[in-house]
Amino acid sequence: MEYPDLSPYEYYEFPLPMRNVGWLGPSFTPRPPAPDVDPRPLRAASRARSNVMLGWHDCPWCPGTTAPHDGNGEYHYYAHDGEVYAAPVMLLHYVEVHGYRPPEQFLQALRVPGELPWDDRADDLPELVRWGFDLQRTIDGANP
Repeated sequence: MEYPDLSPYEYYEFPLPMRNVGWLGPSFTPRPPAPDVDPRPLRAASRARSNVMLGWHDCPWCPGTTAPHDGNGEYHYYAHDGEVYAAPVMLLHYVEVHGYRPPEQFLQALRVPGELPWDDRADDLPELVRWGFDLQRTIDGANP
């Protein structure tokens, strides 16, 4: 599945607007890793998987291998300026092995030091909202 970098995220329901990063497809051409892209901030920010689905995504540029990475789910990155980015868990692999260079706006957001006061707890919002709706329907008598 390919989405242009920084385009609006629309793959899965989420309570906050997000931007796509690293959803590569046939238009991407692998190349050697970019020496000016330091993967350490990206690795440090890639903590909790979100939207884990059934099945796995294999790297299309590592055919026939049993690569030491797995492609299931997303990472959500919360920036101090309020932007939220969604990337496949394969993002680190794409950067470190295939030379993908994330947009500079995203890389700069990762370089801002300090934890956000609300960090990745927003990932729990969809479930809490659904739970709240179910509770309200039960109270109203719609879910006996």
